[in-house]
Amino acid sequence: MITINQLVKQVDKSHKIIAQSKGVNLIFQLPAEPGSILDANMFQRVLDNLISNALKFSPAESKVVVQVEYLEEFPGAPSPAFHFRLKVLDEGSVSPEHRERIFDKFEIVAMKQSGLPQMGLGLAFCKMVMAAHGGRISVEANEPSGSVFILEI
Repeated sequence: MITINQLVKQVDKSHKIIAQSKGVNLIFQLPAEPGSILDANMFQRVLDNLISNALKFSPAESKVVVQVEYLEEFPGAPSPAFHFRLKVLDEGSVSPEHRERIFDKFEIVAMKQSGLPQMGLGLAFCKMVMAAHGGRISVEANEPSGSVFILEI
């Protein structure tokens, strides 16, 4: 079984050169005691997609931050719905009206950064994987600019 920290470090290796070529600072904030993840291959593809998109749509000389946190159970409290939360914070913007649509198959959305329409299956794939594992994916604004993609499982 692989830990989430190991998985994130593998993804870092595959995106480090792209980040450096754009001058994007790729930062990982990982917990000291990593938990394990089931179906590491699928989850790695989800992470690859999210980090690839973050690097693609963030401007040069910006930063992309990947944060992992574990959600704790408190004595006497019902179990949390999710065991961990992973966030990818970038400086590329997703318009509020597109935040739900970007997870639909073949959805065409003009991205603010490039102004070009973007279409694909990447985020739809991420949504399907997360749902199949009892998790969810969402996006919200990263103030003052950018997006935060949130995985909870």
